[in-house]
Amino acid sequence: MFKPYELVQIKYQHKNDDSSTTRVIIPTFVPSAAMKAIDVTRLSEEERLELQGLLRDYAAYFEAAVKRVFSFEDWISHTTGLSEDAIPEVKWRTFLLENTERID
Repeated sequence: MFKPYELVQIKYQHKNDDSSTTRVIIPTFVPSAAMKAIDVTRLSEEERLELQGLLRDYAAYFEAAVKRVFSFEDWISHTTGLSEDAIPEVKWRTFLLENTERID
């Protein structure tokens, strides 16, 4: 099991070939087996469509709001006083859980 913000060493099996790599990562988002959803079973079709539209509007609003906040690199610079040039290069990557093995 992976936990957000915990250093972990992994072996990652690449999807397109038979190669694998070993990496040390800090997970930032770990999906679970269950999805979160709004249950609209008891609403009419019209109410469902209205709520769907409102949810889409909210998602667009939220995405725009997130773009206005600090990036992680900005946060490091702000909290440590390091210039952007002095911040170590890190790469944001996505790892498919089915191809990822935790190495302890």
